[in-house]
Amino acid sequence: MNWGIFTLMGIIGAVLVSIAGFFAYILHREAAVNRAAGQQQVPAHAPV
Repeated sequence: MNWGIFTLMGIIGAVLVSIAGFFAYILHREAAVNRAAGQQQVPAHAPV
């Protein structure tokens, strides 16, 4: 009985860590895109 509980806790922990890692990846990717967008040169006469 205890092994079943520990196994489920391990699986749930792995799923939660995977979800947190996914969101960390998304935040990291967003920061990289924002950095790249900030480096682009926009002409002064660009239409608004």
